[in-house]
Amino acid sequence: LVSFRATLEVNMRSAPFAPPGDRRNVNPTTDRRLIEQSHLLQKALSASILLHLYPKSKISVTVMVLADDGGRLEAAINASTLALMDAGIPLKDMVCACSAGRWNAGGSDEIVVDLNRREIQTATGTGGGGGGSSSGGGTTSDTIYLPVATMPQRGTIVLSQCESRLSGGAEAFGEVLEAAMGGCRMVMEVMAAA
Repeated sequence: LVSFRATLEVNMRSAPFAPPGDRRNVNPTTDRRLIEQSHLLQKALSASILLHLYPKSKISVTVMVLADDGGRLEAAINASTLALMDAGIPLKDMVCACSAGRWNAGGSDEIVVDLNRREIQTATGTGGGGGGSSSGGGTTSDTIYLPVATMPQRGTIVLSQCESRLSGGAEAFGEVLEAAMGGCRMVMEVMAAA
C-alpha cells in the first residue's frame, strides 16, 4: 500500500541518570510512562506537521531525556517543535506545551503554571512523577494536574490530559485549562524569539 502522507515515528528515551525517584534502570521499549508519552508526543506533533507534503516518507523524532524534574512531556513537545522548525519541516503552527495545577492551600485555591516533579506528585497522588498518568493512587481532594499542548496562533488545543480526579467540577477545570493555555502563549513567545 502506497502512503500519500509521511509517517511520523516518535521515540522517547531516558538517560540512565535521568529517571526520578527510585533510580531504576529504564528500558525504553517496555517502560509504560515513556511509551505513553511517546504516543502523546506523536499525537501532538502530527496535529501540526503537514504530513501530506512528504508522501512515501518517514519523519523520525527521538527525544532523549537527560534530566527530569517534572514536565517531561511538555519539555519534549516544545523541544521537538523547535527541532522540526530548525529542520525546515512545514508546520501549521508551533505546538507549545505547558502544565497547570490547582491546590486548596490554606483555605484558598491556588493555580500554578509549569509544575515541577514535587507539585505533580502532590496533584496526582503518585510517587513516580515525570508526568505519566496517575496509577491508581488517590489524589488529595481539591488538586488538579493538567498538561496541555496548543497551537496558540490558531487557538487550538492538540493535547489535554487531566491526570487527577475533578472534585471542583467543570468550572475548576476551566480555570486550570485557561491558566495552562496562558502558559502555552508565554512559551510561544519564548519559542518565537529563539
